[in-house]
Amino acid sequence: KDLKAKIKNIPNDLHPIVAFLIEATTSSYEWRQRALEPLLKDNSLEKAFAERNLPPKKNGEDDTASPLLLRLVRDVDLKYLMAGGIDLVHAVEKAQTRLKEVKDLGGAFSFDWLTPLGTIAIHGKQKDNYTGDRPYLLILDTGGNDIYFGGGGSFDSTHPISVTLDMHGNDKYVSHSDLLTKLPGTLAGRKLKVVPSFGAGVFGYGVTADMEGDDTYRAFRQSLGRGDFGLGMLLDSTGSDQYDCFVQCEGSAEFGGGVLIDGTGADLYTTFQQAQGFGGIMGAGVLIDIGKESDHYLANNVQIDFPSLVDKNQNTSFAQGSACGMRSDITDGHSFSAGFGALIDEGGANKFQAGFFAQGVSYWYGVGLLSAGSGKDTYEAGKYAQGAGVHFGVGILVDDGGNDTYK
Repeated sequence: KDLKAKIKNIPNDLHPIVAFLIEATTSSYEWRQRALEPLLKDNSLEKAFAERNLPPKKNGEDDTASPLLLRLVRDVDLKYLMAGGIDLVHAVEKAQTRLKEVKDLGGAFSFDWLTPLGTIAIHGKQKDNYTGDRPYLLILDTGGNDIYFGGGGSFDSTHPISVTLDMHGNDKYVSHSDLLTKLPGTLAGRKLKVVPSFGAGVFGYGVTADMEGDDTYRAFRQSLGRGDFGLGMLLDSTGSDQYDCFVQCEGSAEFGGGVLIDGTGADLYTTFQQAQGFGGIMGAGVLIDIGKESDHYLANNVQIDFPSLVDKNQNTSFAQGSACGMRSDITDGHSFSAGFGALIDEGGANKFQAGFFAQGVSYWYGVGLLSAGSGKDTYEAGKYAQGAGVHFGVGILVDDGGNDTYK
């Protein structure tokens, strides 16, 4: 009875679209459960989720696999896992198309309903604040300059799926309140455990789609198009946007897929490591900027949080079309090849800045690709960069022309 009364707040034209998205999340959840069946049977999923959300060790060059990771590689069915994620992404894309055809989106309204998989929130054109202390299964917001402190990410091991779809407004997506005024790299808590958000799938799926507006995205880790034993996607269709994160973000993946796609607008991307098109072990991480405006990609190499083993005055970036495997032939013998990392920019006078291992590079097999369209581009990086293949890796840098500068 209460649910029927609340549903009346939602404009009628939105009802079939909301129902379609809820059905899609349910179907994807079934694929996810099938993929993780061994972990669900022995109640080890929560421990695995916690381990995968720990910050990166050392500088990301060489490492050893934990016993739990070896078990995950053996028991998680990535094919089942990706099947559910791909279905969910297609459903969100279809919902966006249908939303563009809706003539009456209503005015200011709110619908919130708690389900076992998280809250369903359908809101109108007012300015909304979505808190980060609860799991959201689905957020559909039709307008307003909103603030998101969470959503669009796998909240925990029992709330693995989240979709956020925002239609209009200059929105802020920040994983912590301090990020409203500060950048992630300036805060002392940047290396702590975090909740995945804004297009992050960890043992599940996270999709965030923003259809219009000049938006700001800020997060520490596991965000902005990140997959870790899952699929995460961030799609921003139009506007001049700013993306700021610390590590494991902006089109980054290990054991899954992480995708960030930005449409038209002049954009700024900042990070430190494992971002801007990064493919770790069995991962495909891709950042695609479709617009031909001038964009800026920065992997911080001034604040040294991840000093390279070769030069401690420069960061190991693994950014801007890079891939990194786990070389353990000199440690425990459990080596894993790199995945596929790509940064693809369609054009403009772009600027790419990074430290070591960046701009079309792969370490320990795998493929790293940086492809820039036509325009006067500037490339700045340290060692092992700009089309470098290191220890059997394949690195590719493609530029379509222009009076470019390489440093």
